Amino acid sequence: MKSIYSLYKYKYYLLHFLSLFTTKNSEPNNRCIMYHSIFKNKKIMDDIHIVEYLNFKKQISYLKKFNIVPINQINKKKNTISITFDDGYKDTFKLAYPILKKNNIPFAVFVITKNIQNKSKKYLNEEDIKKLSRDKNVIIGSHGKNHTDLTTLNNQMLIEELKQSKLELEKIIKKKVTCFSFPYGKFNQKIIKLSKKLGYKTLCNSEPCANNFLHREAATLNRQAIIYYDNYIFFKNKINGKFDFIANLKRILKKSNK
Repeated sequence: MKSIYSLYKYKYYLLHFLSLFTTKNSEPNNRCIMYHSIFKNKKIMDDIHIVEYLNFKKQISYLKKFNIVPINQINKKKNTISITFDDGYKDTFKLAYPILKKNNIPFAVFVITKNIQNKSKKYLNEEDIKKLSRDKNVIIGSHGKNHTDLTTLNNQMLIEELKQSKLELEKIIKKKVTCFSFPYGKFNQKIIKLSKKLGYKTLCNSEPCANNFLHREAATLNRQAIIYYDNYIFFKNKINGKFDFIANLKRILKKSNK
């Protein structure tokens, strides 16, 4: 496992090197960023989708200079930032929330409802979700019932994955759940259409670029993942668009394979 993370690290540093030759934007261009887990005092790095607590604080301090808006308002004004957390980890409530609340910063949390039922201490429980939902700056969204690749499901399973998670969260927070984050960032037009039909209005993917580029996926929001290897310079470069070339490259390769 350690060798896998080392390989990813060198690959990531190569991407950063390539980003030095790309254009920097003066504004964030309606950028949505995606966190997963925030940690303190972790001795073993067992997931790249984690951010150290002090680094997170520095990142939020940097973001305060921008216009930070709720996820469902990101494209209503120019040059906005939105913050999201996928999976519904306990540390979103314990570590990230106090910092964001202190700074009056809106954010969204996308919850996998299976984790609520399993009552794992690693994830948010019902009481945590209720407390978060009472804050006007917090949006509770769905990340599916089982965190399954939706593109692999038949129609009946797809409806259950989208609908059941929505109903379970609405029962907990006593509000409509209208935001959804696609597990693994995977989706297609059928999934978009069905999601809209079931009442989801804001749909989030994992394309690492801003939301006013020509390559924005129709009806979905691109999100820039912030991970373990993002030092302060990497983070600022991501916010300022110097990593957007990755999404462009992915699309070129996708077209060439058709």
